[in-house]
Amino acid sequence: MNKNIQLIILLLLLGMQATAQLNINGKIKNNANEPIVGASVFISNTSFTTVTNVNGQFTLSNIPIQKGELIINALGYKTFVVAVNSSATVFDIVLEQQPKELDPVIVQSLEKNGYQKWGKLFFDLFVGTTPEAANCSIRNTKVLRFYYDKKNGILRTVAYEPIIIENRSLGYEINYSLEDFTYNAKEKTIFFSGYPVFKNLKGGKRKQQQWIENRSDCYNGSVMHFMRSIYTNQLTQHNFSVQAAKKVKNEEKQRVKKIVRQSINLGNNDFNFNKNDSSTYYNDVLKQSDEFFISNGKPLPTDSFAYAIDSTIAAIYFDHYLCVQYSPTNAPKKISYCTLLTPEIIEIYQNGAFYNATNFFTEGYWSTTEKISRLLPLDYQPPNNFNK
Repeated sequence: MNKNIQLIILLLLLGMQATAQLNINGKIKNNANEPIVGASVFISNTSFTTVTNVNGQFTLSNIPIQKGELIINALGYKTFVVAVNSSATVFDIVLEQQPKELDPVIVQSLEKNGYQKWGKLFFDLFVGTTPEAANCSIRNTKVLRFYYDKKNGILRTVAYEPIIIENRSLGYEINYSLEDFTYNAKEKTIFFSGYPVFKNLKGGKRKQQQWIENRSDCYNGSVMHFMRSIYTNQLTQHNFSVQAAKKVKNEEKQRVKKIVRQSINLGNNDFNFNKNDSSTYYNDVLKQSDEFFISNGKPLPTDSFAYAIDSTIAAIYFDHYLCVQYSPTNAPKKISYCTLLTPEIIEIYQNGAFYNATNFFTEGYWSTTEKISRLLPLDYQPPNNFNK
């Protein structure tokens, strides 16, 4: 979409539209035309899953999703991904074998005892550091391989089987087919992508109720909640407020860094303090970010960044930063910032799924909470009394 596109379009009440039901059948085989038995078949980021039978066949019926990704995993084969929508019917799929040899460039940088060295960092960046993360565990850490580029400060993590995460805070077992995990230590940025499938853990009534409450807490104010609220044109009703924002340099930090640098170069630890400055003040400023966000505090009308493509698909587009504030009653405000990495629209569907998700970059609250420890399946529906 052109950056100058007119976004002032009436947003339809898309949530009133019925969701199409997907019915998918298929057969999975290898290059020798042999059926693959016991392959995992699922719709990514949902709890809809099955396995192939002795003939390599599978069926997924009555799945309430407009658009999704069908994932097939089988030991020794490459992960197969295909887009599905309401017209999806039958698939005849041939899986490619996973190469036994790794790329020589990758092999050279393989970290020995990788999980001992990088495991905690990976867990914190991937699973999270939230209270929920404290009740999460990776059950098969041996499938992880770590590759570190010391020169560029880049850590890559590869998993040769789906990562099995047990989340005892939300009551899920997640099988995550990791496609990419890259952490840039110099720029302090992280990118990971993959295909999760959810399975409910078993628990008594008390535990089930606690899971309901914990899931609702994770949902409220999340990206999924935000996208669903845009889809139904109910941002205000769901306690969201959106403002235009911009990122500016922290000039005060640059000033303090210059003073400290000059003093060190002169071999002088007694800094030339300005009026109202102190060593404590300098230390506090140096801990701040090099950049920070500012906004004018004026809520944007929804139709200035969101609109309807048709009766079943919404979209957002903006060429700056948005400050998204979630302000529930009698609870702390949650502030996030988002931008589009490329000048392309984000399509939004009724269940909160959005494409291209990698184009939607977040900072602030979402950047710390949108991790595996708080991840919910797209078929999740909050209780009415929690959806605030």
